[in-house]
Amino acid sequence: MPEVLSASILIFVKIYGKTSICSACVCGRRLQLADVVKLSEEEWRLISGKTQNDRDICALAKEYEIAMLLVTKGAEGVVVCYRGQVHHFAGMSVNCVDSTGAGDAFVAGLLTGLSSTGLSTDEREMRRIIDLAQRCGALAVTAKGQ
Repeated sequence: MPEVLSASILIFVKIYGKTSICSACVCGRRLQLADVVKLSEEEWRLISGKTQNDRDICALAKEYEIAMLLVTKGAEGVVVCYRGQVHHFAGMSVNCVDSTGAGDAFVAGLLTGLSSTGLSTDEREMRRIIDLAQRCGALAVTAKGQ
């Protein structure tokens, strides 16, 4: 999707007061338009130029006013900066057959969880949402992807 089009969509979502989520490798102005950003470790390195650490994740979230920044680490789990606090979630132990679609499944679980509560959720609810997202991602890797 061309950057101008995706930025336009994110602006439209903001105007109507809806939660915007970016899961692809995003940069610059588009980061500022998103409420929730999900990055893989590789995408994190491309955007930040650094290896992932708690301080840098929250600094990026603060700089771009991202309400929830998630960095997925495959089998190692996910790191989340939410409301200025870092939360670590261990990976789920499954028999990985193929990692194709794991990130998409994770985002599907994240969207499902956020659709019922939005971003004005407490820490307990946020943990439930991340757990759902992780379960979806873990399930996706247990079968061959298409």
